[in-house]
Amino acid sequence: MRNNMLSLLTGIGAVIFLSFAAMAAEHYMPISAYSKPAGYNEHEISAAVIATVMGRPVNIMLVKSVDGETFFVKYTRPSDGSVWTSKCKFDGTRVIWGTRDGRWRVHPEDGVVSYEVKSGKLVVTERYSDGSAISKEYRKSDFK
Repeated sequence: MRNNMLSLLTGIGAVIFLSFAAMAAEHYMPISAYSKPAGYNEHEISAAVIATVMGRPVNIMLVKSVDGETFFVKYTRPSDGSVWTSKCKFDGTRVIWGTRDGRWRVHPEDGVVSYEVKSGKLVVTERYSDGSAISKEYRKSDFK
């Protein structure tokens, strides 16, 4: 009987834990919640990449990661209130992105997005297949 009770309690505990984990997985957090004092983390870099690619301010971005490898970036467009979600994953200093349910931007005609930290600033660059590029710099204070 004692073993049955222990098994039941263990099972209930696992269900409660998994329920909380599932709720946390659906919750987007402001990027400042993940901030590292000295450098930039994947949440901040993902937010900066989508802000750069979409031409939006980085401080409206919300970021979550379920598995630590794919980062979902959501923002509400101020002009019309529509909500947009993109995804990012890392390959060294390259950041591959796509829309939430769309393809990853890895086609040879797609822009290649990379990042680096220079003099304490995060620099995101998107290079296009025609050789042109755009870059945007971010400071830690931009993520608040």
